[in-house]
This record gives sequence, C-alpha cells and structure tokens, in this order.
Amino acid sequence: MFLNILLSGLLATLIMSGLIMVARAIGIKTLEKSTPLMLGQMIFGRESRGLLPGAIGIFWYLLNGVVLGIIFYYLAAAGIIFKLTVGSAIVFGIILWLLFNLLFLPITGQGIFGSRTQKGILIVGAASLIAYAVYGFSLGYFLSVLL
Repeated sequence: MFLNILLSGLLATLIMSGLIMVARAIGIKTLEKSTPLMLGQMIFGRESRGLLPGAIGIFWYLLNGVVLGIIFYYLAAAGIIFKLTVGSAIVFGIILWLLFNLLFLPITGQGIFGSRTQKGILIVGAASLIAYAVYGFSLGYFLSVLL
C-alpha cells in the first residue's frame, strides 16, 4: 500500500512536469528557469549551471512531489483536513500553488506570483494554477485507482 502512495505522488509529479514541458515546447514559457533548476541553485548558488545543480534539482523536485503526496494521503486518510477524494486532492494542489507562489518564487528571486519575471503575475499565476490543479487531480486519481 505504501508503495502505491509513493507511486501516486511520483506519477502526479511526472504528469504535472509533462504538462509544463509541453507548454514550454509550444512556446508557453512562464518562468525564466525551470523549478528543478531553481531548486538545484538553492543548494549550489543562483548562478550555478551544469549537470550537478540540474540533477540534484530534479531529484529534489520529484522527491517533493512524492513527499507531498504522502502528506496528502495521511491527512486525508485520518480525516484531519481533507477527505480521500479527487476534489480534496485538487484543493490540496491549490494550496500547494499558493505556497509555491507566495514562498518559493520569492525565495528564488522570481517575486510573488512571478512578479519579477517577464511574464508577470497574471501569466505565471494562471499557468502555475493549472499545473498544480493537474498535480492535485492526478494525485487524487492515482490514489483512488491504486489503493
């Protein structure tokens, strides 16, 4: 059962990442740097480039998705905040979206809701909302199917 919870978080993260990669491929680029690269640069410095910061960032990014999936499952299974439904998982994704935009982006120099990026608040906020809602939906779906 625990492996299925891990797998649900990983699959949801990969689906969200795939959506972001497709968006970038068709010209919808909201942030100057990818989230995994920004995570790696939090460890190695903002100007660091190369394989190591990127690889560490990707690992951290995927690990975050798995750990957040575990957190959601146990909060929902215990009935603390959520119920174990797709709708609750989408709400969880929206909470993560808020945390991403209010905490992570400012820490990485992108500003609140990407206010310091070329695309600005509206585009970054809307695009990241879609991505995190997809993460939540996918997490809820896979938990319901795999458990």
